[in-house]
Order: sequence, then structure tokens, then C-alpha cells
Amino acid sequence: MFRLATIVFLFASATGFSQNSKHPNILFFLVDDMGTQDTSVSFIQDQHNAQVISKLNRLYRTPNMEQLAKQGRLFTQAHAYSVCSPTRVSLMTGLDAPRHKVTQWTHPKTHRSQPGPVKTKTIRNPEWAVKGVPDNTPTLPAILKKAGYATLFAGKAHFGPDDTPNGDPTHLGFDVNIAGFGGGGPGSYYGSNHYSAAHRNGGHDWDVPGLEKYHGTDTFLTEAITLEMNAAIEKAVGEKKPFFAYMSHYAVHAPFLYPDKRFTKNYPNLRGYSLAFATLVEGMDKSLGDMLQKLEELGVAEDTLVIFYSDNGSANPMGSSPLRGKKGTRHEGGTRVPLIVAWAKPNPNNQFQKQLSIPQNSKENALVTCTDMLPTILNIAGAKHPKPDTLDGFDISPYFTGKDAKRPQEFLVHFPHGHTNSMFSTYLRDGWKVIYNYTAAPDKQWELYHLNSDPYEKSNLAKQSPERLKSMAAAMISELDQRQASYPVSTADGSPVKPRIPGSTTTSKAVTTDTYQPKLKPYSKDNHFVSKDWFNWGGSIIKGQDNHYYLFYSRWPKSISFYAWLTHSEVAVAKAPTASGPWTYQYTALKGRGGKHWDEITAHNPKIKRFNGKYYLYYISTNAGLNNEALVATAKKGYSHPNWRTLRYNQRCGVAVADSLNGPWIRFDHPCVEPKPPVHEITVNPAVTQKPDGSFLMLIKGDKFPKKGGQRVQGIALSDKPEGPFTIQPQLAISDFDTEDASIWFDRTRQRYYANFHAHTYFGMITSTDGIHWQKAKQFHFAPKAFKSADGSTFKGKRMERPNVYIGASDQPEVFISSYRKGNETGIFTIPMEQN
Repeated sequence: MFRLATIVFLFASATGFSQNSKHPNILFFLVDDMGTQDTSVSFIQDQHNAQVISKLNRLYRTPNMEQLAKQGRLFTQAHAYSVCSPTRVSLMTGLDAPRHKVTQWTHPKTHRSQPGPVKTKTIRNPEWAVKGVPDNTPTLPAILKKAGYATLFAGKAHFGPDDTPNGDPTHLGFDVNIAGFGGGGPGSYYGSNHYSAAHRNGGHDWDVPGLEKYHGTDTFLTEAITLEMNAAIEKAVGEKKPFFAYMSHYAVHAPFLYPDKRFTKNYPNLRGYSLAFATLVEGMDKSLGDMLQKLEELGVAEDTLVIFYSDNGSANPMGSSPLRGKKGTRHEGGTRVPLIVAWAKPNPNNQFQKQLSIPQNSKENALVTCTDMLPTILNIAGAKHPKPDTLDGFDISPYFTGKDAKRPQEFLVHFPHGHTNSMFSTYLRDGWKVIYNYTAAPDKQWELYHLNSDPYEKSNLAKQSPERLKSMAAAMISELDQRQASYPVSTADGSPVKPRIPGSTTTSKAVTTDTYQPKLKPYSKDNHFVSKDWFNWGGSIIKGQDNHYYLFYSRWPKSISFYAWLTHSEVAVAKAPTASGPWTYQYTALKGRGGKHWDEITAHNPKIKRFNGKYYLYYISTNAGLNNEALVATAKKGYSHPNWRTLRYNQRCGVAVADSLNGPWIRFDHPCVEPKPPVHEITVNPAVTQKPDGSFLMLIKGDKFPKKGGQRVQGIALSDKPEGPFTIQPQLAISDFDTEDASIWFDRTRQRYYANFHAHTYFGMITSTDGIHWQKAKQFHFAPKAFKSADGSTFKGKRMERPNVYIGASDQPEVFISSYRKGNETGIFTIPMEQN
């Protein structure tokens, strides 16, 4: 699910950060490999929403975590990826791992080594971003640094190997780097060993750098980096700069060979790895207490927000019970992590705490993930991301205060590598969780759990709930495809091996039965969009990351004429809380460009899509070199005006591209497709979808005969790029009857394309398994040109055209869109649909 990131600035003006304004300090306290059971604080609930205190919770001693939870808000549904680097890159970028492609932990020294390779007789792991954080990606510390923060790093980095710039945290925007390098763990936790594995013949790949002054001493690694970070904070406070301190402990990561002798006496019944792990936990907690005490001594505790988090599920040698699984697995024990947010010293009268009031001793049950941290921290810091609409994460700061952040309750994990579990994808949505195991036997590839009633994943419902499984599977594949996930590949031909839809026999090439049966629900007044002074027409809907929906539509002034659609149309944008309305106008995205551009006159009949991290706004336009007086005269007379034919035959379609739904929209100097037999004269009303192989398929309206007008056809065009150029194909999708205004989508559940269209007396539907060879769908009549209202009445207009559908997470049409004309009024219907 790619989402439009909307950042509300709590601490800054709408114009951004002011160097003269004060901002809160932020301590991001990140623990390595810490699960929800590795603490005396309870983070999980049972199926009755009762807090669960496990045997492990009773074992560990974390009094400072307990105090922090009492001072603030504890999250019971915090998630991260199942291994280190994917989470850590998401923390830096706000991007999901399937999108940034760091889906496995990175090697400490070289990008030429791939940890966890998998290769069977039929499948192997894909190529992935072995160098870590993608180039030219805005990062959290760099943005905060630009906003005036001192950016301090200490501990485990693991953003990329040492032979890449990502091996050094200062490359990502940190002013200070204490002990960070490309490695994901220390050689040793003992200063007497120089924090190196060399003393046990383990080499130097995992040597922790920059702490030479502690070499040969008894200073435990956790203590050393705490002392150094506290000194860096003190310096920033002395310079009167707000600080962002990214305190990233190596604890509680392996090796479990070095018990912290300060705490061994507290665990008389533990030995070996379990003893070492327990002391790592307690030492980490002491670090938290020491840092909170330092903030108090410096007089900045009230001004400092603390976010306590972990990068993946537990690596505890004793497991993660009652959760199933642990680090590197597909189950909840691999991705559920502790999260606490609190002010270091609560004071309701503090200026920052008034603006972000965190209720003490409270809990939040909403699902949140590592991708949310960047937009949330930027919000709190009053900093602005240069491309907020490219983010996958959400600003969850409303959850900090007990309000609803309206974050979709979804989390997508993609791990096409080897670890404790190998090659899996998981998708959690609204309490349901689906898992796909790429290398398992066919009858064991899919798992389905209802976490609300089965939080410990004991009952696989894949066989008992086939329809739910199919829906969740299709949604997961859709989310992976939207992010252009790197799938495992076939050892035979190198082609991607995608999850098999339950019930199919192949992957993306499955040919299934045409079973889709569209059905409209009765409409309400919220589903009807009209404007007093404008003709509204057409429409294409997309979901934004603010959890609202955006309708891109045509409009032109009623003061001229209905026929001004050809001369004065513009593409406008409306917004609604649901995909079916009610809609409120926001802004105008496109108009005719004037001059000698191909799109000189009008911007009309839009379709909005998102591909490869950008928004693509397809539209039609024309040109004729006419002044406004001539255009008005043409519109008032309509089809019989001498200019009409020129304007009509010059119609083409193009595309504008933007990083944000709010623009700016960048246009091209040429249309994206030109007429070519069997499509003659015009190319208008494009409908575009991405094919499973990554290329792009367009249906386009044109004339069947040159220079004769008359029957319209639906042509087929292909391109390797969403902006084109698209090439008209020899086949027609529809050629034997008059049609207009096609819309297209790919149904991953049924593994086939569908397109609906307007045929003057009805809305029809065709289908194809390859996008080239089309036939009438089993339910050929998509919908009648008469809509039933919730009050029992029926609406029928003089002209009912421009059919389209909104495709939601179910990968099926959720809203039917249509325009009408009735007298001197036009409007747009956005009618909810039944799911099947």
C-alpha cells in the first residue's frame, strides 16, 4: 500500500522551521534484537485485550523501562521487520523495505557478499540493495540537520557495508558518529578485548571502531557508548542547539559470550547464553536510566521526547513465548517489538508538552511500524521532508496523545532470503495475517491467522477460510507489486516467482475462470458530486497517505455552454474521507497550456495512477491556434461550428507526472500515443494499467474509419514506461460495436484483465487473460444506465457516460464512477460496489 504522507507541523509554522524558534530535543533509544518479552514491562495482550505478563517478563529487570512507561504511552502493536538492516534503512528513509530493496541484513565490510543466500532446484533469492540506504534518498538526520538540529549517533549503525558510504553514519547526515560502522553486531562486549572477536580467532570484521580509549579496560560496550553519547548531548546543550540523539545499542544482539559482570548476581539460576542475554537486557536498561538522569542534570529533561524502540523481534536464546517465532521468522515473535513514548520529565506546563501532551501510564493498541518513525519525528521536530508524498510511513504523533492517527492497520513484510525462516512474505491487515512460504510444499505455502482471536498464531485458517485467504493473498500481492518488490527468481529462466493465488496452479501466468460479477449498492447523497457554477464530468479516484481519497475530474464553466468541454475544460481535484464521497473541491491540477503546445486548449477526461513511486495523470487535450473569443463561439454553437471538426481531429492524450498528489505536475512536449491503424484520427480517453511483467497496457479510444467519424473503437497500446511513448497494436479490444470511455484493471485473484465501457444504452464489460485478446465478459452488461437510490428512487440522466472504477486493497472494484447530464446540470456518481 503506497501512501501519500501528510505531515502536520505541530511545532512550526506552515512556512517551515525558523532558526529563531525553539524545538524539542528527541532521544531515539533503539535496542537491537529486543522482543516484547525481553523486559519486565508487558507489551502484549491476549484475545480479550488483557495485558499478558509472561514468564520472561517476570525474569528480566528493567526498572527504567517501567518508569518510562509510567511517564508516557506504551504501544501494544508496534512492528518492525524481522531482521536488522531493513528496519534501520526504513527508519532513515520512511520507505517500506520492499520499496527500498534492503530486504536482508547487510554485510559489515563488503557489498559483494550476500548474507543468507538461498538456492534450491527451482528457486533462488533475487538481487537486492546490498549497499544499504539508496543513493539520493532524503534521510532523517540530514533533514533534521537542515532544520537546525544537532544530529548525534552512537552504537550500531548497520545502514550498509563499510565499502560503501553507508558504512559511515555521517554520510547520512549525522554530525557525530560514535562507534557506528557497517557491522550488525560487536566482536566482543568487553573493553578488555578491544570490542573485537580477534581474541577468539573471530577476525576483525566485527570490530567496533572509535572507542580506543576504553581498550584494555573493564568498560562494557553498552556503558562506553552511553558515556560517549551523554558527552555529545552535553556539548549540544552547551551550544544551545536542539538535539536529535539516535542512541542505537549493540545490545541485546549476539554474541552471547560476554555476560555483563555488573548484573550476573541478579540471575543465579541462569547459565551460558541465557545469562549473558539477561545481563545485556539489564545493562541496556541501566543505560536508559543513566541517559534520563543526564538529561535531568543538564536541565533539558522536560524539553526532551524519548522514543524507545527495537529493530526486530527477539533473538533471546530462551525464545519469545507466548508469541510464536523470533527474529528472522515469519511469525509475530519476529516482528513485534516494544515501543514507548514519553517526555523525559513530564510537566504539563512545559511549552512542548502542551503541544504534544502524552497521557501518562497509558497504552495504545493501534498498529504502527518502523516506517512511521521518520514522518512522525519530522512532524514533532517541525522539519519538512522535501518529497513527503514519496513516503510509505505515517505521522503517528496523534497516537502519542491518545487521538486517532487514522493509520491503516496494515504491515507488509517481504523476506526473499535465508534466516531462521527462509523466503516468505507476510501481510497483516485489520487483525488478519496472511503468510506465503515460497519454498514450501504447495499445500503448506499459505498460512492465515486471525490475530484478534488467535494472537499466538496457533490455528492456521487457510483451509477453513478459503475466501478470506484468497482476498488477503490478492491484497498482499497487490501491495508487493505496487512497491515493485524483488521476488525470488526461477533457477531455470531467471523469471520472478510470485506467490500463487490460492486455487491456481501457476504464478502470474495463471488463467482462471471469468467469475467477476459487478453489483452496485444503492447510492446516497454523499455519492453524488455536483457544483453550482461548473459542469463536473468524468472522474478517477486514488487513495492518499492521509487516509483520504482524491477525485481527479473534468470541469468547465456553466456560463459558456455544455459543449465547452472541448474548449474550456480543466482537470480539478476533490477530496473525501471515503472513496465514495462526499467530495470537496481542492484545486485545479491542469489547464490548457496555450502557446504552440500540443495541449494548448483544455485538459479533459483524467485518469490518475501511481507507478514506480510517482503519480501519473493521464488526460486529453487539443490545439487549433484560436483565441478565446473564437473558442467561446465554438462552444456556444457546438458540433455544427466550423472549428469543431478541427478541434476534434487534433485531440490527443498525454500524461503529467508529479511526486505529490498536490503537484507540481510536469508535462511533456508530445502526446504519449499517436494514431496508427487500426486506430485513426484521434487518440483520446486513455486507460492504463501495469502488467504483471512490469510493462504498461493502455486502452485508447479512436475512430474506426479515417476522416469519416462514426463508429468509435477501443485500441490497444503498449509501452515499457508509464509516460510512454505507447505503441498502437494491430489488434483492437473492441471493433464490432460502438463504444467509448474504457477503464481497465488487472484482477490478481482471477489473473485476468477487465475493462468497462460506455455503449450508449448500457455500461459493458470485456475481459482478457493477456491484455491483447479480448472477449465479452461473462457478465457483459456491467451496469444499467439507471442508479438505485437508498431512498428507493431511480436516477436516470439524458447522457450517462465516463464509467470508471476505484480499485482498493481487495484488488477488485470498490466504487463505480460515472457522469451524467440532465438538463443544464452534470454530476459525478461515486457509488459503492458489492465485493465478490
